[in-house]
Amino acid sequence: MSATAKNPTGFVFLSKRADPKQLDSAANTTTESALVFDAVERELRTAGLEFHDILRTRLLYTTRDDYPEMNVVRDPLFRARFPKGDFPAASGFVTGGQGGVRPNFDLEVVAHSGKRAFNANGVIQEWSGVRPPFTHANIAGDVLFAAGQGPYNEAGGLAADDPIGQAVITLGVLDKVLKAGGCSRSDILCLTAYISPRAALEKRAIIAEIDAFVGKSGHGAAPIINVIVVHQLFKPGMEVAMELAAQTSPTNPLTCRPSKAARATRYKTYLAASSEIEGPQGLPALFESALADLRAALNGVGAKLQDIGLLTLWFSSGHDRRELEGLARQAVGPKAALTLAPMASPGIFLEALGSLPESDSAQ
Repeated sequence: MSATAKNPTGFVFLSKRADPKQLDSAANTTTESALVFDAVERELRTAGLEFHDILRTRLLYTTRDDYPEMNVVRDPLFRARFPKGDFPAASGFVTGGQGGVRPNFDLEVVAHSGKRAFNANGVIQEWSGVRPPFTHANIAGDVLFAAGQGPYNEAGGLAADDPIGQAVITLGVLDKVLKAGGCSRSDILCLTAYISPRAALEKRAIIAEIDAFVGKSGHGAAPIINVIVVHQLFKPGMEVAMELAAQTSPTNPLTCRPSKAARATRYKTYLAASSEIEGPQGLPALFESALADLRAALNGVGAKLQDIGLLTLWFSSGHDRRELEGLARQAVGPKAALTLAPMASPGIFLEALGSLPESDSAQ
């Protein structure tokens, strides 16, 4: 899937992967990454932005071995394009791939002009003396995007071995990032946790920790909480990672939860929604059920499927990727960016980002 979507408020959403036709037998993830980042830069310029306007990246690769090959391209490129060190916030996960064929690397991008990037004191910035090209958070369009954080101490070591302990520590790290950006827990719009199959055995307890963390919300609109089971996380022993988006001004968001498994939030012009479903029905019916719940959630905040700028469709290994791609593209139309990502749990999980014109935003 390779698409670009620009919304009327200045946010640009991209989803890129290399065209298999461009990959010969000698291609590796470094080859793919060069093609992907080059395409991103071209499409940003077409949309009226530059590479340094990237707020957030999400890196999805098939195995951990793909990460260093990707970074052969990313590291020098980002250091050249972000000479002030104002790198994007970043998250990365191992999807496990599907079918054992290339491409092995997917990249999602959220961009906006006039951003501010920052790091938080007491939060890890380097591992084994190496500082990857990302920052803890970026702010633009009155939205703070926090990078994916994990259960690490400042020295780069895991501060807990068990999933619950890692969840608690990771939430504490996000709290520091929020405070560094002038925000608090009550400003969270959407928090997404990525957990390993081992941590999935403790999913209810992890959700309880997240609920307790965001439970002091002062604006009355509960944030979206997503929990996605991925194949592996960034480092061995890491069971939990989390990222979030938060509001940076006092305007209250509008949140709708039409069902236990679907939710949407709208803050000024920013839109986020998700829907998840498991069931015995066949793929088209399963997808349509998830989509119907997502549509209802969007309707609850005055939005529609056509307002989606980026749809990430997480799916279990038993589902047909090509069929899902056709269903998703039909649902969101040709303009939305679309990513299909294998996950390590049954069912379908839909993540949607987008926005609405300023005149239509909830105030």
